[in-house]
Amino acid sequence: MDRIRVDVALPRGPEHYWRMMVELTRSAGGFTVTDIWQLTNSRSRQTIKGYVHHCRDTAAIEAVTTGANGAVSYRVVNLNGLAPVVRRDDFRDQRGRIQEQIWTTIRGLPQFTIRELAIEASTDEVTVCERAAKDYVHALREAGYLITVRPSVRLKTPGIFRLAPGLNTGPKAPAILRTRFVFDRNREVPMGAALGTAEDAA
Repeated sequence: MDRIRVDVALPRGPEHYWRMMVELTRSAGGFTVTDIWQLTNSRSRQTIKGYVHHCRDTAAIEAVTTGANGAVSYRVVNLNGLAPVVRRDDFRDQRGRIQEQIWTTIRGLPQFTIRELAIEASTDEVTVCERAAKDYVHALREAGYLITVRPSVRLKTPGIFRLAPGLNTGPKAPAILRTRFVFDRNREVPMGAALGTAEDAA
C-alpha cells in the first residue's frame, strides 16, 4: 500500500482514527498503522498502534495481509459499526503498572542509569521502555525525588541518578498530574511548584 503524505493539520482521537480506518477499508481495501498515523495529528505512533490493536483484539477489524517489511494491513469488519471505545482505565492501569514497577525498582537500587532502570523494572508481563523510564525519572527529578549523581554527557556518559534522602515515601508510585507535576500517593500531597488535586492523580 502506498504511503499517505499530508502536510496540513488533521484531527486526532479514537473517533477520527476509526473514521480513517473505515474510509481506507472502503477506498483501498485496508490500512496499516502507519496509514492511520499519517492521517492524524497524534504525536505518538504508539498511540495509534495501541488503538489499532485494541480494535483487532475486540474483533472490530481483522488482518488481511502482511507486507514484505512486516507491516500488517487490516480492514474494518463492519463498516457501519461504531468506533470501539478504549476505556481510560485500561490505559491508566497500564501506565500505572509501568510507573509502579519503575518506582519499586528505584526504591531498591542504590543508583541507576535510565537503561539500567528500564531493564530492571521490566517483567514478563509488562516491558518498561527506556523512553517511559526517562520520562518518569525526569518528572521525579523535577519534583525533588531524585538526585543526579552524574549528569549525562551526550551518548558517551549516561546520567546516574538515585533516590533523594527522605523521599522514599512508600510503596505507591508518585503519579504524574495533568499539570505535569507529581502527586505523592503515600503522603497524599502534590509535589513541585504547581499544585494539583487528588483527582488529577487518580
